[in-house]
Amino acid sequence: MTKFTKLNNEENMIEVIRQATNLDFKCNISGGWGYKKDDATIINSTNEYDIDGFELLLCTIRANIEMNITLDENSRYVSIAPTLLSQEIKTNGDDTYHCNNYTIEAVKELDFKRLSKEYKENYGKESFDMIKHFKQREECKISIKTIYWFKVAI
Repeated sequence: MTKFTKLNNEENMIEVIRQATNLDFKCNISGGWGYKKDDATIINSTNEYDIDGFELLLCTIRANIEMNITLDENSRYVSIAPTLLSQEIKTNGDDTYHCNNYTIEAVKELDFKRLSKEYKENYGKESFDMIKHFKQREECKISIKTIYWFKVAI
């Protein structure tokens, strides 16, 4: 199973997200990267996002940082797509936590580039086996499961 390095809680999350995504990230979050309840990402506001969509956005950003940005170019993944599998809502006094279970699919960047080039060079040619090509694309995908903890403070 492919393992990725967890992100460090010592850096300012919003600044890391801004640098990683080039977004003017205006939402109010704090805490950690959500690997466990003790370092849950605290959501203080989501601006115009609904809470479920915002949590998926944060999971997508965390996965892109772990699986692409922090890796050398031969180890990077692309087409990183988390899907929410389940959510447990837990309360502790006045605090509400979401423990989200995600599956994340991705493709090694080198495989993606190779297959994209093959497709562009051969599309429309009689000799190009489209079924075989898309089977190869599917075989290059990895699927991992991850948990993301959120403390919902809104």
